[in-house]
Order: sequence, then C-alpha cells, then structure tokens
Amino acid sequence: MDLIPQNPIQAAAEGHLLQLILFALVFGVMANSIDEKKSAALVGFFSAVNDVMVKLVEWVLKLAPYGVFALVASIIGKFGLGILVNLLKFSLLVLMGLLAHLVIAYNFSIKVLARQSLMAFYRAIRPAQLIAFGTTSSAATLPVSMRCSQKIIKISNHVTSFVLPLGASLSHDGSAIYQVMSAAFIAQVYSHHLGLSDYLLRLLLGLLLSFGTAAVPAASLINITIILKSFGIPLEGIALVLGVDRILDMCRTALNVTGQLVAVTFVAATEGEKLFVSSEEIPETQSTGKMVSSSSRS
Repeated sequence: MDLIPQNPIQAAAEGHLLQLILFALVFGVMANSIDEKKSAALVGFFSAVNDVMVKLVEWVLKLAPYGVFALVASIIGKFGLGILVNLLKFSLLVLMGLLAHLVIAYNFSIKVLARQSLMAFYRAIRPAQLIAFGTTSSAATLPVSMRCSQKIIKISNHVTSFVLPLGASLSHDGSAIYQVMSAAFIAQVYSHHLGLSDYLLRLLLGLLLSFGTAAVPAASLINITIILKSFGIPLEGIALVLGVDRILDMCRTALNVTGQLVAVTFVAATEGEKLFVSSEEIPETQSTGKMVSSSSRS
C-alpha cells in the first residue's frame, strides 16, 4: 500500500486512510513550527469542524435504530438465520478480548508497575466504570473519573487534570480491540482473504484511529467503515455488528475508562505520590454510592 499521497484531497475522496493519517501527522508537525498566532487560527478552524462533525454524528445516531433494523433484516435475508450464531460467537470473542486486556495489561500495570492493591484500585474506580457502562461515553464519565482519581485514589490535581482529559481523547484500548476484531469478522463473512501484511496494517490502522475516536456513543462504527474501505471490504458488512454494538459499546467504554484511570495511577506512582496501599483506605460502599448519585445528577 502506497503510504505517500500524491494528492491528499484525492486520498480523502478514495478513502486511503493510511495516506491521510501520514499526511495529517506531517501537517501537524509543520503547523506546530509556524508562528503561534497563525497556528492558533488553524487549530481553531479544525476544532470547529470537529465540533460540527460530532454534532452531525449525534444527530445521525438518533435515526440509527431504524436504519439498524433495516440493515440487519437485509443481512439475515442474505446470509440466513445462521449468521446470528456467528454473531453471538463474535460478541463472546470480543468480550473475551476485552477481559484478557484488562487482566493482563491493566492488572500488570497496577500491581507490578504502580505497586498498588488491585482490590483497592477497582473499588476506587467502580463509580467511573458504572457511569461509563451506562453512558457509553468517556467524555460524560470524565468528571466522575477525576473525582475517583483525586478523592479516593488521592492523586494530585495537577497529575489528574493533565492525564485524564488527555486519556479521554487518546486512550481507547477497548475501541481499538473492537474495531480490529469487527473488521476481521466482516471480512471472514464476506470471504475476503487477507494476508499477514493486511492484518498487521489493519492492526496499525485500528490503533491509530482509536487515538482520534470521538468520545460519543458508537463512534467506533465510523472507524470500522474506514478500515473496511481501506481494505476493499463491502461497507454494507457494518450491518453485521450494528445489532450487538450497543452492548459491546458499553463494555468497551468501561474498559477505555479503566485504562485511563490505570494510566493516571501509574503516572502518579512514578512521580512518587503517596496513594492508598490497602482496601481499608477506600471509603465505605455507602460513600461510593453517594458519589455515583451526585455524579449522575451533574
């Protein structure tokens, strides 16, 4: 795959996302090197465009249930009811992947790298996990995550206020896992052969796209269509995962928020901050429940 775009506009029109990502990275570096006033105007323009696109996505999502019903009905008519069994297997495999990432990567980071109690950590972040699971939005969960970080884990304000907002924008491990697995599932259903290099490129593309995933519900679906387009997989295959996306979105958002809190805990530990060292330092369940209630009202 040619990574150097001859024409960025043409690359965007034809859906060559790896070329666009490379161009965007170089463009961002160059924009950072020009006069601050000029670069601020440029950043403001693209920030406004991003806000408009997020609003557009939110509006489209309101109409999504009707479209999902029609698309799923079309897929079942094409592949038969047997596709539902494969979809169930896919969903279970995604959940296993999310759980494996939690157990291996996050538990290792907290227990070995940050040297903190796993029980204390998970009790501390439970309010944020519940809000993330219910709202499927890292942005909506951010205030609760910051309260858990500062009030329960006892991380300083300057570390929390820097790491967590950055993590809410860039750290979407669950979304990256889901995007790559969804593209692989759709490719297999359509008997679209992919070689080892294609899988590696798809993994890289899924990882890069997860960095810019909007913190709104079902944002990963947009990235999945980008991956499908990049590898010539039929775009209508997205209908295969639409029926189960809401449930998987709840789980992967909870994992995303957990990863963000793992990151801020690790940074605080490496900075030498004194954090809780046992579960006894965590407030009682009643206090935690009050936090969830107050956060939900806000």
